[in-house]
Amino acid sequence: MTEQLGLFSLLDGPLLQVKDPSPLFIKSTRIREEKEAEVYPFLSYRLSRSPWMTHFEGSGERAERHISAVSRVPAIRSRLIELISKLKECRGLYDEWMQMAAIQEGLYLDYSGEGGLAVSADLIRAQLIYIRDRVVPAAQRKVLLAGLYALFESDFPPRVASLVESLRGQADNFSSGEISSARMDYFLEGLNELEEELGDRGIFESVGRALNSDEGNGAYYSPEVFQHLLRLIPISAIPGQEINVLEPNVGKGSLIRPMVHHPGFLIVGNDLNPISAEIAEITTMVDPKAIAIACQEGESVPTSKNCAVFKHHAFDLMTLLPDHLFDLLIANPPYTFDHPKSGFDKQFRAMGQAFGPQGFSLAAYTRQILPMKLREGGISILITSA
Repeated sequence: MTEQLGLFSLLDGPLLQVKDPSPLFIKSTRIREEKEAEVYPFLSYRLSRSPWMTHFEGSGERAERHISAVSRVPAIRSRLIELISKLKECRGLYDEWMQMAAIQEGLYLDYSGEGGLAVSADLIRAQLIYIRDRVVPAAQRKVLLAGLYALFESDFPPRVASLVESLRGQADNFSSGEISSARMDYFLEGLNELEEELGDRGIFESVGRALNSDEGNGAYYSPEVFQHLLRLIPISAIPGQEINVLEPNVGKGSLIRPMVHHPGFLIVGNDLNPISAEIAEITTMVDPKAIAIACQEGESVPTSKNCAVFKHHAFDLMTLLPDHLFDLLIANPPYTFDHPKSGFDKQFRAMGQAFGPQGFSLAAYTRQILPMKLREGGISILITSA
């Protein structure tokens, strides 16, 4: 059985060390059992939709901005951690933190997720560079490169059969082996050669493939309009000092944005796509505008972190997180199927999950099994198909 993640590490990150870490703790059942009056000063202001609204003029602009966002992730993270390291002496850093606020927002708005993106050499290059630089585990590589594998499942003219077979073999190695710059460049040269061989139509148009939600392991993220669902939460029915939130398929964080940096919530997000998870983490780690104002006014700098983001398969949360921990489960689960780790299948069957040729339904798992992570009286808000 997988060891459960320590609760005290859920919200541990590259922030300043705090002698009393209690503000970062997930609340315990002891707090829930206390008799409290129906007064919630920590939610004294309205939970409203985030002003960050993703919008693209067309598929071309969307692809260009998405690829740019993927390429910027490492540098943005490094700069953010550099600024965090200077929090003890932040006077004079107002402009830098306000710039970081704009950078965070731009990263969030430019990243669209792979769902619906056409496969392109530029997209593949950006993904391979990310995998190489971030040393991404095999399971997560398969998610990122799903469109590439779908590409090579298509039918090609006999004259390019040997080239396609060579590229297919190289792509398979990318899922687990080392990705050096030389190997990556060699592969992309072969891809360009294949495109030239296919003439004006080009490789991507001729095979007619796009990375849709199925091929992308459900990597099609929720529009911000779904944030209005948070208004359905009966806040007064949830006792305690904070509301513990679980978002098992967080993507870039669109559903949790209104709760990020809100003093009344502690959030655990999760996504198997490592780029999505890292962007969600970067854009929720700190509140740059609040820090900028504190630096300018000479006030205490807010260092508490109310959101932690994991990079696991949603199935793994069954053992990674304790039961009866959360007050709110909110999700737009992917409508895909997958196989859990060895030994889980019997447990899933015992819990009423139907097993098909492609595995278990992630949507059914989110709807029927993950609610065991909720305390008694906890609330689920799930976005499902009609």
